[in-house]
Amino acid sequence: MHGARESGEEIVRTARIDEGAESGGNDRTAQVAWAAGLFEGEGWITISARKPFGKNKSVAYSMVAGIVMTDPEILERFQAIFGGSLHATSEVNERYSPAYRVELYANKAASALREMLPYFGPRRAERARLAIEFQELKSAHYRPSIKPGVMEQLRAMRERMLKLNHRGR
Repeated sequence: MHGARESGEEIVRTARIDEGAESGGNDRTAQVAWAAGLFEGEGWITISARKPFGKNKSVAYSMVAGIVMTDPEILERFQAIFGGSLHATSEVNERYSPAYRVELYANKAASALREMLPYFGPRRAERARLAIEFQELKSAHYRPSIKPGVMEQLRAMRERMLKLNHRGR
């Protein structure tokens, strides 16, 4: 904020971002900046592993980015910018307000993270870059099947994400 007070140009830029975000305007830059701020504070990124089943003998890895909060209107606004699935959480407890989540999967998540990346702080940016890299690698080698060397790279990326997401990091 201090830097914004010293520079008239910075104040105008910040005001436009605030104006576009609050009015729900069509300025994509303002919408993405607003969404990135929300995601920076409330969002999460993970790479999950699903155990083999049926004829499939290998682990299936997938990347998901999402936000959980109690205000569905805010999540609807985020969803209007990037898409994704909006659901009520299954954990209902009378001691807490109902919670909702919006989730983006695979390429849609990578696309949203790529757009928000310039607005992230260093820690969130590190996770976002890893998730984007994961999704690009997986997409490039998805058909007809993922080779063992690529599967090992995906596994290693998942392990790295788990370490980055460990509390206190």
